Amino acid sequence: MLNADGDVVGIRLRTDCEFKYSIRGGRQGLFVPEGIAGIEPLLIAEGPSDTAALLDLGFAAVGRPSCNGGGSLLRKYVSRYDIKQVVIVADRDSAGVHGAESLLEILVPFVLSARIILPPEGVKDARAWKNGGATAADVTAAIEAATPSVCEIKLMARKRSGGYHG
Repeated sequence: MLNADGDVVGIRLRTDCEFKYSIRGGRQGLFVPEGIAGIEPLLIAEGPSDTAALLDLGFAAVGRPSCNGGGSLLRKYVSRYDIKQVVIVADRDSAGVHGAESLLEILVPFVLSARIILPPEGVKDARAWKNGGATAADVTAAIEAATPSVCEIKLMARKRSGGYHG
């Protein structure tokens, strides 16, 4: 797991039985593969296996440590690499959707466009979606169908009296 500057801050392991744990003494971080800096849109997944599934489909993807973790690290990451378009690939459960919506609020002021997509009904997450036969075209169609969220900035005009109005 890496911080927003690319420094290793922790190591996550997974057993054959799907049990996940981290090496003691580390911190939560992002799962960031090499060679994706600046490639857009950047897909943001929940965890390393969902990230790997999206990478395998040909997308630039990073993973957050959990459905509610990594928000400040991702804000720093998109700022550092001047990422303008992000797609949050949420798990299809209430925690995944809530976490994606919270992350959207964090990232919208720092990107030009942010979207949330979900796997199809009945599919838990990006890994299950890919393992179920999803193609890059399926994910791209979901991205294109999602409404982008953008940050609206009101410009202030100066009045002759020295005050400002919106």
